[in-house]
Amino acid sequence: MLAVLCTGLLMVRAMTDEPVVPAAPPPNLIVIVCDDAGWADFGFQGSTEAHTPNLDAFATTGTRFTRGYVTASVCSPSR
Repeated sequence: MLAVLCTGLLMVRAMTDEPVVPAAPPPNLIVIVCDDAGWADFGFQGSTEAHTPNLDAFATTGTRFTRGYVTASVCSPSR
């Protein structure tokens, strides 16, 4: 009798469970930090001196944050 009751409860439980929907994978995020580089020192910013094809590809296919501000006019305190 107990086995029938347990089986019945498991069947009811299985019928009432919501289907498991896999969560979307989190986005890939790459943060590149570079010291002592100016805003025009990369190819995607218009530099013709430095060839940066991999960074150019990231900039073309990804999201660029172009309005960054620092906390001081010189770099040492803002680090």
